[in-house]
Amino acid sequence: MEPGIQKNTFVKKLITCALAGLVTGACALRLGFTFFRDRVPTGILAIIPFITVTTAVIYSFIWQIRKTNNP
Repeated sequence: MEPGIQKNTFVKKLITCALAGLVTGACALRLGFTFFRDRVPTGILAIIPFITVTTAVIYSFIWQIRKTNNP
């Protein structure tokens, strides 16, 4: 595979994972503020989306490195 195609694929994977992390994190933050605002401190609720986005970006690197057994 050509290096240009490999780089373009990684950028797409990174964008896909970052967007998925942002959407999931925003949903978790909104649900947390709606249902758990009284029981959980706001700082803890704000950490959850950050962890979600960070995990999604790290997964994009794992996705790129992972080998597949395609013929």
